Amino acid sequence: ILTMQEFFGVNSRATFLGAALHEAVHWVSHPAGRGGKSHSTAWPILGEGLLEGLVECITREILSAQGIAQARPDRRGHLQRVPVARELLRKHGTPLLAHVLFAGDYREFLMLMNRTYSPAGWMEIGRLTTANDPVRAIQRMNELRAVEEQRRPKPKVREFQWIFR
Repeated sequence: ILTMQEFFGVNSRATFLGAALHEAVHWVSHPAGRGGKSHSTAWPILGEGLLEGLVECITREILSAQGIAQARPDRRGHLQRVPVARELLRKHGTPLLAHVLFAGDYREFLMLMNRTYSPAGWMEIGRLTTANDPVRAIQRMNELRAVEEQRRPKPKVREFQWIFR
């Protein structure tokens, strides 16, 4: 049971739906209803910043889909982490990140992140996001992606193209 009361002042008895929903998204992440576990299985893969940013993106999407207005920005969490999570969602898709957060299936995701940004680069992106530096994190994502794309060999055109004509 999640109870978040008195957010708006002593004895207000008001709940802050966005914060309660944010915590509920954590609660249902893998393994759902974690019990004795302190974090979801996504914590070591995403780190604090990306995990919180992704959970906040999901929270906002649920509120929006239900036609519920979001709290004003100073009452929302993880404002600096959301842009990086959104960029990951935009570039790599919701299903891939959902598998990490809700199914604990991170192998494909981690292989893609390491291939796209390099293992050290992926760790750097996570550190920058946790440090609330979204501009630099997204900039490094773009830089590292470009470096890794340059490093990969280009597919060679086969000499036997005439076979497929």
